[in-house]
Amino acid sequence: MARITFSQEGLTPFQQLLGHNKYIMKKWTSLVVCLKLSHLMK
Repeated sequence: MARITFSQEGLTPFQQLLGHNKYIMKKWTSLVVCLKLSHLMK
């Protein structure tokens, strides 16, 4: 079984897995920020 190593990019372990593809990591982070802001606006 292959193991995925963490990248140096990202603050959380999940972001470090996504950090191998910076485009996906940036989009994921934008989604998280958007969801947090929409929750705060309610």
